[in-house]
Amino acid sequence: MRPQKLVLLLFLLIVIPNTVLAIGISPSNRAFPFEPGKEVQVTFTAINNADSIQVFEIYAKGDLADYVKFEQTRLVMRAMENKPFVMHLTIPQKLEPGTHTTYIGVVQSSSQGTGQLNAKAGVESIISIEVPTPGRYITADLLAEPQNVGEPVKFELKVQSKGTEKINQVSGVINIFDGANKIGFTDTNAIPLDSLQTAVLRGEW
Repeated sequence: MRPQKLVLLLFLLIVIPNTVLAIGISPSNRAFPFEPGKEVQVTFTAINNADSIQVFEIYAKGDLADYVKFEQTRLVMRAMENKPFVMHLTIPQKLEPGTHTTYIGVVQSSSQGTGQLNAKAGVESIISIEVPTPGRYITADLLAEPQNVGEPVKFELKVQSKGTEKINQVSGVINIFDGANKIGFTDTNAIPLDSLQTAVLRGEW
């Protein structure tokens, strides 16, 4: 049994990358603010990397898939051809606070009969709508650049306002620990932050 499993694993590792590379999509992602009732239009480009004619199906899935319309849902593409297609997304009047993600995909069309195993290549682009939380709400991610012993450590604190209200001033204090013992701290710069704005605070220790 072990030799059979090994051969199957090697076969999948060889075949799957070739399938994945058969098609591409651009842009890979887009983000939009929440504007109730607004229609968002995005022109995508499907990329046929195969050396033969391919037929692709276009689809939407995710939070707002029911609000998506396409000007066409099927593409016939020559070898190594790029072809545009247009998506229309009407933003609903009401959405819960948070990030709402929709996937715009292109997948190979299958004409195989019942009982046949057929792997289909596909790719997806991410469309996200950010709905602010009432009031003030911030998320933060900390990055520290590795340094040699004796050199200052530089910190970057990426902050994003996900609330509806502007923040007049935001700053950070980064505490440095060695195990359970606090050995130092550093203050970051201070900046104002608008609703849904992203910024970077910096500090050094």
